[in-house]
Amino acid sequence: MVNELVDLVVLGEALGGASWEEISQALKRRDPGTVEGEYEEAVAEWKAAPASAYEGAEGDARDLDAWYRRHREDFDPAAESPVSDLLREG
Repeated sequence: MVNELVDLVVLGEALGGASWEEISQALKRRDPGTVEGEYEEAVAEWKAAPASAYEGAEGDARDLDAWYRRHREDFDPAAESPVSDLLREG
């Protein structure tokens, strides 16, 4: 379960514009190219999904945004709607 959570966080960060160097550093990994290779297929699939794939996701995204705001730690980004923002960028 933890590995799945890490995968989702990496996917979200990659889609949000973080560099593979930043992601690799956060994962305590040495080679950004290897990390990118592990996730490039998932990132490409997410980016290639048609807009219709996200229909109805806005309500869920708002719920997740609210959860994030309630549980955010001082060191977490101060984003008000990180999940909704990710859907709008796609």
